[in-house]
Amino acid sequence: MTTAEGATRIVDRLLRPEVRAFVEYAAPEPVEAIAARYGFDPATVLKLDQNENPYGCSPRVQAALASFDQYHIYPDPLARATRTALAEYVGFPPAWIAFGNGSDELIELLLRLTLALGDRAIICTPTFAYYDTAIAAAGGVPLDIPRGDAFQVDVDAVLAAVDARTRVIFVASPNNPTGTVTPVEDVVRLLSAGALVVVDEAYHEFAGQTVAPLVRSHENLVVLRTFSKWAGLAGLRAGYGIMSPHLVSTIYRIKPPYSVNAAAEVAVRASLADRAHLAETIAAVRAERDRLGARLMDLLFLRPVPSAANFILCQLTRGDASLLRQRLEARGILVRYYRTDRLRNSIRFSVGRPEHNDRLLLAIGEIARQEGWL
Repeated sequence: MTTAEGATRIVDRLLRPEVRAFVEYAAPEPVEAIAARYGFDPATVLKLDQNENPYGCSPRVQAALASFDQYHIYPDPLARATRTALAEYVGFPPAWIAFGNGSDELIELLLRLTLALGDRAIICTPTFAYYDTAIAAAGGVPLDIPRGDAFQVDVDAVLAAVDARTRVIFVASPNNPTGTVTPVEDVVRLLSAGALVVVDEAYHEFAGQTVAPLVRSHENLVVLRTFSKWAGLAGLRAGYGIMSPHLVSTIYRIKPPYSVNAAAEVAVRASLADRAHLAETIAAVRAERDRLGARLMDLLFLRPVPSAANFILCQLTRGDASLLRQRLEARGILVRYYRTDRLRNSIRFSVGRPEHNDRLLLAIGEIARQEGWL
């Protein structure tokens, strides 16, 4: 036995037993690794696999980051200036807003606050896969409640599953990867169960619907949002939650004081100061989403799921989704394929610029003709 193997076994005995069963979040490979595999120039790879804004961030962000001269100073642990800027955007006072290193950090903090070992958290599958990982990492037990035929939340099934050890209910709206919006009245019904209901509105700006006003009257509601999608700041990790002031102050008791870096705060404030520009990019993405969806429907072997987000999930009625993903990747086009039973033969396309979507459609048509799917 080598020294490294011996050290690994010692460490393994120190780990929590349930860690061995964790399912890690399956993030896509970086562009550089895929380009190297095929011999591509990374600049030619079309990235339609992670729902980033194809128009990038506001030009003001680049200027603000370049002129900022306080990178050697720790950021404000309470992000007061940024929460004040957010307050004007969301219509809630700063005391109702928690700011985090992406909404992922807030998901983790909320679970650490609510779950004792063995407590349950409900997720409505198929949905954002990181919920499952974060619940397990916090010592909880994820309980999957399948969505309906149209990928709607099965409210009756969720309410029937709630018991004394159910602490959290996650609802992504629009849902990732289906793009489905959960009606406000369904969220109200879920709130009646008494668990903490976390509505993840990562794609809110593309949908134009929110349940945030309910936070004022429902202390057990949390609304999460991010700057990764609409504002093009995925690489800087900036997210926030709207929730009761009591819950905000409790989160800040356990939140690492400097988890959000100064650059992310500068970028968020610059983005909020340039909402007119970002509104134009959102409108462009929405228009392309509708055009892309119609063109995908014309291909006949694809069945697009109606989406309120910046992506479209397609179920293949003929052909193999895994093969389609591989063939697109070999052409330098990255898309998202899922291996779960419910989405076994489905593929998700992020909405790109018009020229991106035209390239995608051309490639899909060529592959389908080669494989005899048309």
